[in-house]
Amino acid sequence: MLLTACLALLAVSCTPVKVDKSAVDRVNSLGFQLFNRLAGDSLTGNIVISPVCIEQGLALALNGARGATRAEIAQILGLDDTVSASLNRGNAGLRRSMSGLGSAVQLNQAISVWIRNGLGTRREFAAVCRQDYGADCRELDFAVPSAAQEVNRWVSKQTRGLIPGVLDHFEERAVALLLSAVYFQGRWKKPFSPRYTRPGEFYLLNGDIVERQMMHHYEEFDCLATDSFSAVRLPFAGRRFAMCVFVPDDTFGLPALLDKLNPDNWRRWMAGFQPNELDVILPRFTIDYAADLKQSLTGLGMVSAFDSARADFSGIVEKSDVPLWFDRALHAVALEVNEAGAKAAAVMAFEVVGGVCNGVIADHPFFCAIVDSKTGAILFMGAITDPKQ
Repeated sequence: MLLTACLALLAVSCTPVKVDKSAVDRVNSLGFQLFNRLAGDSLTGNIVISPVCIEQGLALALNGARGATRAEIAQILGLDDTVSASLNRGNAGLRRSMSGLGSAVQLNQAISVWIRNGLGTRREFAAVCRQDYGADCRELDFAVPSAAQEVNRWVSKQTRGLIPGVLDHFEERAVALLLSAVYFQGRWKKPFSPRYTRPGEFYLLNGDIVERQMMHHYEEFDCLATDSFSAVRLPFAGRRFAMCVFVPDDTFGLPALLDKLNPDNWRRWMAGFQPNELDVILPRFTIDYAADLKQSLTGLGMVSAFDSARADFSGIVEKSDVPLWFDRALHAVALEVNEAGAKAAAVMAFEVVGGVCNGVIADHPFFCAIVDSKTGAILFMGAITDPKQ
């Protein structure tokens, strides 16, 4: 199944910037874990994620976290301890290695940190964000309706309009927003000719057959054949990046292929590609994907970050003594593939909220208690489901 085949932007040429291999392994491993979580037991639709974008967002979160929250994020990132210096150096090197690529491809990576007006960003956190991630740290009045629009303008600019926005509003208790964005555009090294694009049958996992525009190419490409799938590497101009397409032999075999996605198999597959002349038939498509990764991240062990009673993000905001926790972990991806090449963009947004009160409206069942403020003793407590007189 080509449409939902795994996409990899794979480095295939040397770069003068030394890259820590552990940084690449960390990004890929995180991607496989989250991808398998999102696919779940039954694959019902398209899934597209950006491991680089998500990992950088989590790296920001780690730098602002403390205690158990920091330890859980470190565990998801595959770190042996919670010291973030090696993480930041590795990410900085990876970012530098994928910058200044010339005209062959366009690759933009951007980080921004948004803090509620008047709270300020902790000096150490801001320094790491700027130095290792090139982050833009700014304050914003989250209470005004235009606040989300300003963030969305940043998102649209960094993704060249592929993703027009990631927020429709800020939560009332929003204190900070950690944003990571990635944009990629590449022309095929060997473009598909539009003259050979024609309607063809595409078999869905539910057994339906639909008509899609199928691109055709006969050329020498690096390819791989196993007992359960075939794969091809389609290089972009400059040959540093490529799209790797994995097609199961069984029409309904994609779930079984996804079960095999892990770092060890990936490294083995990548080493097995060999040049050969072959037919490549690939659908022309455009996909927009969005998900809240909260459930997937908690399933991987990042639990306290989303728990108001346990989270500790005291390293982010300067002037807040109230508890801070993640409310949403929004990931949006856009992917376009056609005869000329491919465009892809992604945004990762972690919304930090706090125990600040902007209003309490008890217009639905609630809990209340009468408490002795001096001793802390509870005199009465109740669950009010119908406040009749």
